[in-house]
Amino acid sequence: MMLCYAFMDMKSVLWGSHIRIFELTRSLGVPLIHGGKFTRLARVIKNTPMLLRADTILLFDYWPLPYDYFLFNSLRKKCDFIFDVADIPYLQPIYFGIHNFSNKTYTKKQRNFFSLISMSSTLLFISPSALKLLNTNLKGKKVIFVPNASNPHFFKKTQIPKKGKKVILYVGGYAPMRGVDLLVEAFNILREKRKDVILKLVGVNIPRKLRKNGIIIETNKFYPDMPKTFSESYLCVIPHRKNPYMDAALPIKLFDAMASARPIVVTNCYEMMKLVKNEKCGLITEDNAKSLAESIDYLLSNDSISREMGEKGREAVEKRHSWHHRAQTIIKNIN
Repeated sequence: MMLCYAFMDMKSVLWGSHIRIFELTRSLGVPLIHGGKFTRLARVIKNTPMLLRADTILLFDYWPLPYDYFLFNSLRKKCDFIFDVADIPYLQPIYFGIHNFSNKTYTKKQRNFFSLISMSSTLLFISPSALKLLNTNLKGKKVIFVPNASNPHFFKKTQIPKKGKKVILYVGGYAPMRGVDLLVEAFNILREKRKDVILKLVGVNIPRKLRKNGIIIETNKFYPDMPKTFSESYLCVIPHRKNPYMDAALPIKLFDAMASARPIVVTNCYEMMKLVKNEKCGLITEDNAKSLAESIDYLLSNDSISREMGEKGREAVEKRHSWHHRAQTIIKNIN
């Protein structure tokens, strides 16, 4: 049997790796053992019989504790470990422009990350660019590409709203290289031309200072709230600033927007740009405010094109980019 083992508490499903764990394990139909620093040991003890029966354990996240390593070393002779390299945490501060990150924390994240790689026989990467970004020798390891995806049963196909102001939606965290400030600048350019638009920024750490004319900030939304959030929008924007880390990214919100039948505007980060181009589900811009504003304006001014792109995105998720498809990729490659 396969089971999944997560180094985080799943009491509330939020963003990124939480959603990936939640949806992948559900699609795989396997048990998920999880917990934070103070709850995981009790859950491990409770689930020891199940762990002893497992022949495959899928590892998520990067903060194992000493008893986790003891457990893994005890099981390694009878069990294959698959490590889901959803992100590369020790590189994030460098490429996200985060400065309050100590060398001690960097070293610990790097050590934990490579410890999990060392003990695992199979590694899951979200894209070929992410594998290149790691820049290390993985001789003897099996690599499977498992991009992020969406759940088309959870994110329903809805019509783009025809009445009221047109909502431009951003979903995600706030960090310099995520491009939120760039999107705000683009929105200000757009507002000089048209007053029928609202920019909605949804994320737990979006700064309140960005709330100005026409900009709504929502910091209290969780995964269960997102279908309604997407359905209220006209289009979605992912304004990442271009760098090697963002070139490797395929964010979940990209697929959730597609599943919701919303056209997408993305900057020219490589993997994201390639997917949008192949699926014809949105527009690609340079990572500057003028280019971003022009692409948003084009979709807002062309309802039929926006609907067509949204339809193509929805179809792509149903046929190729659901969590069910990702689960089947894992099963096919480990059997």
